[in-house]
Amino acid sequence: AASLKLQVFDSNEPTGDSEELSVDLPVSINVTTADFPEVRYISADMERNGAVGFSGSLRGARLKLSQLSLRSSWLDLDGAGSFQLDETLATEGRFSWRWKDPDSMALAGLLQFTGSPKRLDVHHELAEPLALTTDGSVSVASDKVTFELTNAWSELEWPTERGALRSSHGQLVTRGTPDDIQINLAAAVGFDDGPEAEVLGEGSVRPTPDLEFRFAYELAALDSAYA
Repeated sequence: AASLKLQVFDSNEPTGDSEELSVDLPVSINVTTADFPEVRYISADMERNGAVGFSGSLRGARLKLSQLSLRSSWLDLDGAGSFQLDETLATEGRFSWRWKDPDSMALAGLLQFTGSPKRLDVHHELAEPLALTTDGSVSVASDKVTFELTNAWSELEWPTERGALRSSHGQLVTRGTPDDIQINLAAAVGFDDGPEAEVLGEGSVRPTPDLEFRFAYELAALDSAYA
């Protein structure tokens, strides 16, 4: 049986100027099936084991993954995609995933993407622990990541100390950079079988150097009988 070991080392040394990626093989490479039942991923703070299988091809500068699967005690992943190994870095893919780490909440979803680092359009459907749809784009330019993502839901329910938090519909827009996230919220929210109120809010999140969260909101009763 084939095995594969991946080890990641931290490095603070500068990498120098990056060079454009360019691959254009004069021959085609086809992989009907490749299975690695023993894969170890080792980094400074974790070690993971799993199994990987894939099939695909490399023709000129186009790498196509017809099928990719990962099975482990912490993550299952299945999907397919293509990647252009030249200056465009054009890519597209569709992957279903399930997070199974016993020390954290179970999560599952479906991710689709198309575009390039200049603009990658994404669509994600979270299935567990609640239904949430995300649409938007992510861009990487001059080592700066920017994004605008719209998260929408309907008939959401979440247990809290006050009872079941319900939201018949809602939308949360996040935009900015990982260091400066702007948020806008519009949602109908209520508890248990009580009336819902319309929540409108906006704010910001700055994770570093110390987490800073600011949010201002206003409430309006949806039913005039409860105003």
